[in-house]
Amino acid sequence: MRVSLGSSSPLVATLDRAGRTVALDEPATATIEAASGATHTGGECAGWPDIPNAWHFELDATHTADLDTLVVRFAGTADSVDVAKYIGVEVVSSTMFTIGDLRSMPDLDNEQRYSHLTLTAALDWIEALIETTVETSFCERRYQETRAIKGCTVAPFKAYPSQLFGLTFNGEAVDPAAWELDRSGVLTAPSPFFGSLTIDYSAGFSTHAPADLADAALQAARAKVLSRGQSGMPDRTRSISNEFGSTSFAIAGPNQPTGYPEVDAILMKWRDLVRLPGLA
Repeated sequence: MRVSLGSSSPLVATLDRAGRTVALDEPATATIEAASGATHTGGECAGWPDIPNAWHFELDATHTADLDTLVVRFAGTADSVDVAKYIGVEVVSSTMFTIGDLRSMPDLDNEQRYSHLTLTAALDWIEALIETTVETSFCERRYQETRAIKGCTVAPFKAYPSQLFGLTFNGEAVDPAAWELDRSGVLTAPSPFFGSLTIDYSAGFSTHAPADLADAALQAARAKVLSRGQSGMPDRTRSISNEFGSTSFAIAGPNQPTGYPEVDAILMKWRDLVRLPGLA
């Protein structure tokens, strides 16, 4: 899942054994590891009111102060046997929308029917779908990549790079001040280098999603949540016929990744506007 830079966000997890959720002997604890090497403080988790045997840990602004990738480990014991679950969290410049935005949409205010986990899954789904469709990230994200360099330039990294955090050449740190990383993703050295280069940088088309794309994402996520077993019809229904005639339904397919025409039109517009080789 993703969280916005500098935000607070609850992480909710259920711990299980062999696929079955278990009740813990004591409250779960959370520990955090960061890909950047930053040190973060975890702590004891609290119960989550609407999901039995679920635990939550609140990420705060100290955990999300920098672009990073975090691994949060929920752990406890059930009948004196250790159980654990890992949640990957990517701290990005911004998400398409917040869980609060989605919760405030029509018909989604019932927290027992539409849980926090269900809404989080819908946000993750639409953000991943937009990026695979448009082939561009609409938020800044942090990356570490290793490439072979032979000369002064390295083949493109992610498209739309924005900030260079650090460089390591053949295992030794290099001052990145004299290096140039252009918006197409090509890294240029001040002099020829031959060897292995690791680059720590951020990339993304923008720090925040364009307003029409963010609104389309919100509409698609709402429809995704409401479609989960609420329609009374099989999910793959293409049409229905009765004494009044036939009705056809829009479904996902080529150039219509969500199956919602208004949403897909926005996705196709942005795909044509900004798509570059390489997913940022």
